[in-house]
Amino acid sequence: MMQGEALLDIRKRPSPIEKGVSSILEYYLLYSCLALLCKQIAVITPLSIRRGVGGEAVDG
Repeated sequence: MMQGEALLDIRKRPSPIEKGVSSILEYYLLYSCLALLCKQIAVITPLSIRRGVGGEAVDG
């Protein structure tokens, strides 16, 4: 690198590849958080609520 050269030029637009990578990372973060939230909801839901008609446990 040349001395005085900026590491990141904010005037430069990101390439389509750079946009794609950042979008993939954003979606990964979003869906990983949602998956974690769904697992927490399943754990804290009482078993009596997850039972079907007649009191038998429901798979899933």
